Amino acid sequence: MDPSFRPVKLGIPNNVLPAVVEQVRGFGLLRSLSYHTMYRRLAPYIPHPLRRFATGLAVRRVRPADVDTRTAQAFLRPEQQRQTEELAGLLNRGFPEWRTLYAQTDQPMIATRVAVRGS
Repeated sequence: MDPSFRPVKLGIPNNVLPAVVEQVRGFGLLRSLSYHTMYRRLAPYIPHPLRRFATGLAVRRVRPADVDTRTAQAFLRPEQQRQTEELAGLLNRGFPEWRTLYAQTDQPMIATRVAVRGS
């Protein structure tokens, strides 16, 4: 291997929570139409404002940082604790680095943007 070789995405964060995600509205029928072959052929002939309006009906933009996740965490925590205890028994080690697993807090758990850099 050439020692001067550097991967293209070296130093670019991966596994980063995006600032805004698209959440499908309804049953996703409008969104699924946008992936249909016929729509892709017709899309260039549909006025852009009409396509933008339809996209607004099909999806809504959500900022994960504004979403309160306490209810989901309360639902998932007991099962994750049981699974973690089982894993700890199998591996004969604990997981103290998983601080939020046993967290008891009244503070809202709001998603944060976290970047994991490759080394």
